[in-house]
Amino acid sequence: MHNSFNKVVGRGVTTTLISAAVMLGLGVASAQAQVAAGSGPILAGLQDRYLVAGGSLTVNADSGTRFGAVHSVSTGDDDEVQGFVGVGATVAHSQSGIASMRVEAEGRAANLVPESFVNGSGWSGDVNHYAVMANGYIDFNAPGAGTIYAGLGAGGLLIDGTITRAGTANKINDWAPAAQALVGFAFPVAPNVGAKIGYRYLESGDFRLVSTTAGVRAQGEYAVRGQHNIDAGLMFKF
Repeated sequence: MHNSFNKVVGRGVTTTLISAAVMLGLGVASAQAQVAAGSGPILAGLQDRYLVAGGSLTVNADSGTRFGAVHSVSTGDDDEVQGFVGVGATVAHSQSGIASMRVEAEGRAANLVPESFVNGSGWSGDVNHYAVMANGYIDFNAPGAGTIYAGLGAGGLLIDGTITRAGTANKINDWAPAAQALVGFAFPVAPNVGAKIGYRYLESGDFRLVSTTAGVRAQGEYAVRGQHNIDAGLMFKF
């Protein structure tokens, strides 16, 4: 069961990472080819730089856990609120202004509710979640309205904290690879300031859980099998 769980999560993360690489690779190749031909996307360097800050709400999450031989999958609304901040720049845009490409380095932080990722009631604790991601986007301009964006990202996720139930405690302090997909809409609200609202889907690899209860030598694993978030934030050009 453990190997099956790892394979399922591994396939999901691998598929997302491959999709990200293909999308970004095709976009960059197209931009370079058309620049060489003297038409289409024009490399803009880092002239369109921005800072983005905001938050997101987890509306649904699928998680997998394994303690010893016991494997379980949890699905539920954990109402996790995450904060995120990033810096990025437009790296290419089309001559017609219809589309552009940008890259972004993003950091995110949240406090997890233990019941959201461990099956059963009675769990308590304090678990923090930190992510560092590199994202690539394609923006499609909607004249007079704003921009529709689609992006893929890859990076690392750290979970740190302790979960307890019925006198037993388990420590999580581990990194795992993570991948995400993002879509949404951005629109101007002031000179050099925009707002955005969108959807984010996240998956991760396995995190190790270790018992910290005296006399108990249990070990387990946890993974994000599918996390659905609604994002909102502000983008500041500089």
